[in-house]
Amino acid sequence: MPKLLGLNGAMQQSGYRGIYRTLAWFVGVLSVAIFFLISISFSSVSYAEQWVLGIPKDDRPPLTYTQDGKHVGLIIDIVSEVGRRIGVEITTEVVAASERRAGFIKGKYLIECCIIEGWRTRPEEQAVQLFSSPVLQIQDIFIFPPQQAFSIPDMAALKDRKIGTIRGYSYKGERNFGSRIDHESVMPLLESIAQGKVDVGIFQRRAAAFHSRQSNLNLTFGPMHHEVQAGIRLHKSKAHFLSAINEAIKAMEKDGSFKSLSDKHSTWKWQ
Repeated sequence: MPKLLGLNGAMQQSGYRGIYRTLAWFVGVLSVAIFFLISISFSSVSYAEQWVLGIPKDDRPPLTYTQDGKHVGLIIDIVSEVGRRIGVEITTEVVAASERRAGFIKGKYLIECCIIEGWRTRPEEQAVQLFSSPVLQIQDIFIFPPQQAFSIPDMAALKDRKIGTIRGYSYKGERNFGSRIDHESVMPLLESIAQGKVDVGIFQRRAAAFHSRQSNLNLTFGPMHHEVQAGIRLHKSKAHFLSAINEAIKAMEKDGSFKSLSDKHSTWKWQ
């Protein structure tokens, strides 16, 4: 009897161990499954939508530029961070300015940065656009051919002049331009100015300085044409996101995100 009792006890103990191992395995599998489901759930909540941000073809550091074959820049980081905070994934697509404007009207591009309301005054644009709180300060300057600068006390000084511009862009006071000479991108514009094909051009100060150094262009930088604060342009089909975007901008100002992103791109490798 004692031997039989010992055998039964051993068998019973072994059976318990088997049950415990089975339960442990089941609990482990269940935990992994629950974690996987939670991860999927949080991912879908974090990025409920995906929007395309159109970016310029040419480098405009520190706003947008190419680094190690990838398009980066302050504008991309600002929009991506705002998107993260409102639950929208931001992807980028390189596209000409005129195509970006047309694509926004059609709803292909739902977000744009950093845009001044006065740049987008066409009736078909005003019908579909909303603007956020400011996120960035934009400074455009007059750029002259070498040793051919002239005084511009007001925009009336341009009434008999050929003004170099970029196709698809609106300019403050452009009704006073003698003639507007459009270019597809920044490099053709700057080369046209350097060669004296236009009397003066208008472009962003930082980006113009970068390209003139890179291409060794002889240009004369003149006074400021326009300096304003720019915000995010949102398509009206996504109007319900505007308050969340403004809250995200406010939070980014408060927690120092704008400063850290600006510092990140303040010394791009070509400067």
